[in-house]
Amino acid sequence: MNILILAGSNSSKSINFQLLKYLSAKIEGNQLELIPTNAFELPLYSIDLEEKGFPEAVRALLEKFHQCDCCILSVAEHNSNITAYFKNLLDWLSRMDRHFLLNKKMLLLSCSTGKRGAQSAREAAELMLPRFKGEIIYSMGFPNFQENFQDGQVINPELEQQLQQGLDLLLGNTD
Repeated sequence: MNILILAGSNSSKSINFQLLKYLSAKIEGNQLELIPTNAFELPLYSIDLEEKGFPEAVRALLEKFHQCDCCILSVAEHNSNITAYFKNLLDWLSRMDRHFLLNKKMLLLSCSTGKRGAQSAREAAELMLPRFKGEIIYSMGFPNFQENFQDGQVINPELEQQLQQGLDLLLGNTD
């Protein structure tokens, strides 16, 4: 299976990317592409810019979505919503191909330093992503990042079990 893994943050210190990096190391026997959080420098979407043409970075990312079988996304939260960076990516992608997630199963995560685990951002993504024909098969928040993730490892057994359950569903490893 070809799995695309992307964080909805462009921070060089993204905790969402750290969690995805950890998760990607747990996946064996599949082709993975873990995209660095700051890989795409894009102008803020506008119809005026679209009329001038789509940025090459958007074309490249769209091709990655077309080629993958499924994806793992982890969204950050700014002011109780997804980040402007991630929203901008979605705006550009959906203007090139409204159904860019067609037939893509998704594991949707959200991660924060607070006790809600970026719940508001995840809920916003849960409403938005199916509009592009993606199927969210598992969704979970990862709260209190500094307390639950140390030295590159998940140290909370309950969160580890939830992450594994999401991976198993995505990869079809269910009994």
